[in-house]
Amino acid sequence: MTTGDIVRERALELARSETDREQAVSELLMSCGGRRVPVVSARQHLLASLDSVPDPADAMQAIEFLDELLEKLPI
Repeated sequence: MTTGDIVRERALELARSETDREQAVSELLMSCGGRRVPVVSARQHLLASLDSVPDPADAMQAIEFLDELLEKLPI
């Protein structure tokens, strides 16, 4: 399992559990180790799977968490 897979799964877990946005972003930051590539990978996989996930609303929330995290990470 890649770091991107771990970040993607964690983002979905946080979205499903209705975790506060700030806390979710903080936890995802720890999951990615401060690196952008796993976050970008996780986001791309979530976008590609929107049609096949059981709850697209959770996937969209996870993507929003990842977007906010990307804003905080250095380029």
